Amino acid sequence: MEPAGQAPTDVPVGGGMPPAEPTQAPMGDTPMAPPAEPVVPPSAEEVPMPSTPEPTETPPAEPGMPMPEKPEEPGVPPQA
Repeated sequence: MEPAGQAPTDVPVGGGMPPAEPTQAPMGDTPMAPPAEPVVPPSAEEVPMPSTPEPTETPPAEPGMPMPEKPEEPGVPPQA
């Protein structure tokens, strides 16, 4: 009698199952699965896009920057 009454009472009253489900789904799956998936695709796409123009600007910027920097102000190179 005692164990039978405690079993059904502990299940619904315990709240371990109901709270555990919503806590793991929205807290663990929501921030981990949704943000991880959408963040990966945009990140990979953005990386190659800016990477292409970056290298193109790097070569002309390197030789052009040191040249004008030296004659312009000798304090610029040491500051950077």
